[in-house]
Amino acid sequence: MFKTGTYFTGFYGGVAMACIVVTMGALVLIVSLALLSCNKTDTPVVHADTTDASPNDINILCIGNSYTWDAMVYVPYILKDILPDRHVTIGLLYTGGENLQAHYRKHMLFNTSYSYFHINNDGGKWEKQSSSDLQSAISVKRWNMVTLQQSSKMTTEPSYYEDVPSAIGWVKDNIDSKIATAWLLTPAYPVGGYRITHPEQYGINKSPVTSDEMFEMIAECVKSEVADRVDFIMPVGTAVQNARHSTLSTMGRGGSLTNDGVHLQEGIPRLIAAYAVCQSIIDHLNLNVSIDNSQFVPTDEFVKEHITTAMQTGLAVGLTDNNVSIARQCALAANSTPYQITVSSE
Repeated sequence: MFKTGTYFTGFYGGVAMACIVVTMGALVLIVSLALLSCNKTDTPVVHADTTDASPNDINILCIGNSYTWDAMVYVPYILKDILPDRHVTIGLLYTGGENLQAHYRKHMLFNTSYSYFHINNDGGKWEKQSSSDLQSAISVKRWNMVTLQQSSKMTTEPSYYEDVPSAIGWVKDNIDSKIATAWLLTPAYPVGGYRITHPEQYGINKSPVTSDEMFEMIAECVKSEVADRVDFIMPVGTAVQNARHSTLSTMGRGGSLTNDGVHLQEGIPRLIAAYAVCQSIIDHLNLNVSIDNSQFVPTDEFVKEHITTAMQTGLAVGLTDNNVSIARQCALAANSTPYQITVSSE
């Protein structure tokens, strides 16, 4: 942030400022440098050395908050299991609770750092990067996909999505004009949780509201305000809501697949989200495989070994063959009808 005082020379994001204040009796002389424009041409984009990059690589840069982390944490392991001959890199820039307005107006325009930048290469350990700003992240890899999301408090009204065109435009202009853009459709608040019983405190103007009603509001906004602007949808919230209508609904310490009433728990809950993401990527790339081909199971031992530098949410729950099968069904149904809940018979 800017500091105030008699003398200051500083830098805020992409805006340079210098002020000198000299007081001589009644005379005050203020000399200031003009603010530099914050257009992308003023902050050169340094791309990674991509001479060895293969067009078959799957390199996904995710921009979001903890909801994106919940959805993406198992994705590299599923993709490598299904597609062993492809190099898969996933980078995740996030700050807790961050909304799309902040992603665009703070991080894209001014290169303000995120709290975290975690990266996973070819299904190894998630590693925390020392730099966590967009310009640094862009230079790491030749990204061919980017994901965006909205914060949970700003998902249910069309006006919350006004920065979507600008954010997508920035991505195309600053990363790659041909990059595939994806929107992560986030989950609704869980049944019976505090946030769903106090909707007015969490950005929901319609009252009373249920978890299904909140999902329908999110889905309608994404369908009307986002879908035509991105290349594909990652229907994570749809898969989760499908699962809340199945025998999986009771899982999670916080109830309704969550660890704390908001975030998805390790095990089946996060696996549902990851399946939805992976199938959407597979469908976008027109690959002749499916999440049904994956044998990956995220045990507690695996989580401790591979996710040590990032957020862990509870013990892994529900990892039976039958539950895994239902989780896949929920994700496949979500990709088939991303804006509609599919009620399971199991």
